[in-house]
Amino acid sequence: FMDYVNELNDSFEKDTFYYGGALNPYSENLEVTIERVKKKIGAGAKYLLTQPVYNQEGIENIAKIKKATGVKILGGIMPLVSLRNARFLHYEFPGINIPEEVMAQFDESMSRNENEEVGVKIAAELASRMKAHVDGFYFMTPFNRAGMVAKVIRKVQ
Repeated sequence: FMDYVNELNDSFEKDTFYYGGALNPYSENLEVTIERVKKKIGAGAKYLLTQPVYNQEGIENIAKIKKATGVKILGGIMPLVSLRNARFLHYEFPGINIPEEVMAQFDESMSRNENEEVGVKIAAELASRMKAHVDGFYFMTPFNRAGMVAKVIRKVQ
């Protein structure tokens, strides 16, 4: 696919397509991940989008990858909406790692508003810590709850 886009770019004089790749900051072997990133850059990727990040390990790995490659990285932020949501993402989506200390901030007896407040707080804290290591963020809106994303953005600025 990247070769095809490169051919398209060669045929256009004014417009250019930019494409990126995925980045899993929780790889078990960071050196292998860095080599994969270098291959993606060599194939023309201009940026990477991370999986949603929920812990310091992911942030530190992003910083190491950025330092080793210089590639532009957009950090993935997806606010959690409940303990059930956190468990589902952790156990059912490869590449998403939500630690127990994050899940422990939720309680099954919490109201929707209380859950959303906790989800916004967690996402804003993580984004604030990640901010120095990424070139920007992209947000995944949970269950069309755009208001949560707006609250996170206001807290991170």
